[in-house]
Amino acid sequence: MNRVLRKGQLLMILLTSLLVTQTLGAAIYLPKGPHHVKPFHSDKPNLQRRGNEPFFEIDVKSLDVNSPISELCKKDLHVIDSAQELFHLQNQCEFILGSLQITNYDSNILNLNSLRAIGGNLIIQDSPELIRIQASNLNKIEGLFQLRRLTSLVSVEIPTLNFCRSLEWKVVPILNYLSMDSQNIEIVKDIIISDTSLANVENFNKVQEIDTFNINNNRFLETIHSNVKTIRGQFSVHANAKELELEMPYLREVENITIRDTSLVYLPQLTKVKSSLEFIENYFYELNLNNLQKVGGTLGIINNVNLVKIDLENVTDIQGGLMITDNESLEDITFLPNLKQIGGAIFFEGSFKEIMFDSLKLVKGSALIKSSSSLLDCNKWTNPSNGRSIIRGGKFTCISGKKENTLNVKQDGTIVEKGYKDLTQESEDSKRRVISKFTNSTTVSTQLNLLLLGICLLAMLFV
Repeated sequence: MNRVLRKGQLLMILLTSLLVTQTLGAAIYLPKGPHHVKPFHSDKPNLQRRGNEPFFEIDVKSLDVNSPISELCKKDLHVIDSAQELFHLQNQCEFILGSLQITNYDSNILNLNSLRAIGGNLIIQDSPELIRIQASNLNKIEGLFQLRRLTSLVSVEIPTLNFCRSLEWKVVPILNYLSMDSQNIEIVKDIIISDTSLANVENFNKVQEIDTFNINNNRFLETIHSNVKTIRGQFSVHANAKELELEMPYLREVENITIRDTSLVYLPQLTKVKSSLEFIENYFYELNLNNLQKVGGTLGIINNVNLVKIDLENVTDIQGGLMITDNESLEDITFLPNLKQIGGAIFFEGSFKEIMFDSLKLVKGSALIKSSSSLLDCNKWTNPSNGRSIIRGGKFTCISGKKENTLNVKQDGTIVEKGYKDLTQESEDSKRRVISKFTNSTTVSTQLNLLLLGICLLAMLFV
């Protein structure tokens, strides 16, 4: 019994000693290295990332095949059709040097949240099951960002994307939600958005010069606003919502413009159009382009049913033709007071009461002016004050109400022949000819019928 008590006492002494040793050691032990970190002190610590601040910046171009990254990330092209393949790629690569093409994807959600940069193109296409695209950390696409034939896609979330060379979205008919920092994204080549359900295309504040700006067939699109200054190629807006308002407050120079189906056009800084400029089947009441100076091709203002006022006061040169037709509310063409030259033909048709070009000296093509109003005076064109016509394209025709005046002219403006027709009389003569033909035709037919009847009667008598 005494032996058991001694063993218990020894055990208690050992445990007590061990506890005292650990306590003293903890008291005098100083942690090393990284544990000596001074806390960050701030009265108002900001632990949130700013909304317009990308998660990172990376220059994919500076990377090459010799960079210390996975060989998988260096491939020229990744073709993905399953969520499993995409997970495997993102598990090894935060950025890829080549292009990523996703076709016939097998899931409703495309998650690209681990990717930060793509050195080539991002193409997502022909995936009818795809509903949502997420790329919350994707900062840069060096090539084309293309969405194509995604018939179930509703949502695209790319909040940190600040660069892609071209943006091309076609046939994504129910896409209606877009999370994108459009004020800070930079696009240097093309913007093409076609067949979506987006309600607005706005800002693009950093987009200064591009090759193509084409927005079409977006049936719910009501607003387009961009700060782009130069479009080196095609600028086309058509077949969107009839209420569409187009505002390009800084646009100065464009190669070619075609605008259809809009309710408002605001281009206050537009100075030069290198090729054609056309406004067709719009619903706006006023067209103000008072800073425009030159059109390198044809200027067409066609079938704008509400248009009553146009301001083109600083245009001096139209190198192509001038076509103003079927604008049923437009009563005069007096909005080009400083136009000096038209390089092609003239075609005006409507209910104009007055046509005036104070400074026009030369029309290199032919001219056809047709107004339903008898108030239009064609004599200004047919009887030039100096004896020479400004029309140099061979033939001039001016119809005012029911009167037609014509001129045949040489290339130097010399008038060779004048003509005049009273279309009222011509119309009456035409009616008479039609009635006469019908009457004559009926008479001949009757005579033939009588002749056949006589022959039949004679045959019956001799039988």
